[in-house]
Amino acid sequence: MTDVAMQPWGDTRTAAFERRRERLARKVEAILVTDPDNLLWLTGTWEPKPESWLLYAGELWHTIPGAHRRKNESKTETTTGLDQLLLRTIVADICHAAGSPSPLLVDRGRQWANPRTTEATYPLTDGRQLICDLRQYKDADEIEIMVRNAGLVRDVLDSAGQRLRPGMSELEIWSSVLSGLRHNEPESLQVYGNCASGPRTLEPDPHASSRIIQAGEPLLLDVYPRIDGYFADLSRTWCCGTVTSQMGRMIDAVRETLDATAAMITPGIRGIEVDHEARAMLTRRGYPDAYAHHTGHGLGVKQQERPWLRPRSADVIRDGMIIALEPACYVDGVGGVRLEDEFLVTAKGARSLTALARSDPPSTAASPHGELSRPGEHPE
Repeated sequence: MTDVAMQPWGDTRTAAFERRRERLARKVEAILVTDPDNLLWLTGTWEPKPESWLLYAGELWHTIPGAHRRKNESKTETTTGLDQLLLRTIVADICHAAGSPSPLLVDRGRQWANPRTTEATYPLTDGRQLICDLRQYKDADEIEIMVRNAGLVRDVLDSAGQRLRPGMSELEIWSSVLSGLRHNEPESLQVYGNCASGPRTLEPDPHASSRIIQAGEPLLLDVYPRIDGYFADLSRTWCCGTVTSQMGRMIDAVRETLDATAAMITPGIRGIEVDHEARAMLTRRGYPDAYAHHTGHGLGVKQQERPWLRPRSADVIRDGMIIALEPACYVDGVGGVRLEDEFLVTAKGARSLTALARSDPPSTAASPHGELSRPGEHPE
């Protein structure tokens, strides 16, 4: 296997990237990797429009110049990167020389590829699912990064909650979140999230506004930054000042649901089972149809990925996965509550990443249910 000529972004763990490429190579005879997040997972480099792609063929990894299309000032499409005709020739020649099977797997799906890029001489087929399946299982290096990120976001959210006072604006709270994150991670940070108060907590994707937060109103913060290439995803809901009885009952119900669903997480349980129980618990508490979104999801180099915990999900939870659980409750005229934490799935159950950030490294820490298995061990 050849060395891939890419420099890790914010990371020197070249051995980890080599192991991931080896895992993928054991599954395929040839694949073209173009998705920025998959390139990050395999090389440590992330660019929104990658200058280089990866091609695995003939038991070797090849770095080839990427090509994408963009609109110029006259709004006509032009090709950037390598000339498409030359790119088509390079990909086809490497695959033919390696005796790679046709069609060629590509990690964005056959419908994404421009027919003039490679398909004219080498057919493409959808290979996204294969990499998605592999990315579900986190290795020790990924767990270390994600535990650290979860701890950082937890601390920033705790600080924002302590600052909350009537008369503050949503933008002030969001600015404190940004400031706290940027103080700790100024280089690799990309920040995304929701911030809403009062009736705006019922909105599906609310961003911070100039709205003034009133006494007794809920404030919902959902922060999912990317740090060193990996997402964290935590949500908190507080009442500003005195907690109203209605909001207090909702927060208690969602907290109990989060705790109960986390206790359900063991290898082999299906995402649909956890989702069903979360909704059933809130129904028993008097909140039928409490929320329309999923109960949880995997995360890593993508903010949301498999496994999914939602109705009709066929995903099965396995040892070595990291998932976010986010049950919620939205009541018209009262407001919305969403609480979200991240969990590492171990052989004996789930461990909170925010709790791990306060304790020993996850590879050596003792689980309340027993010893952790070695991170990254999973069925091939």
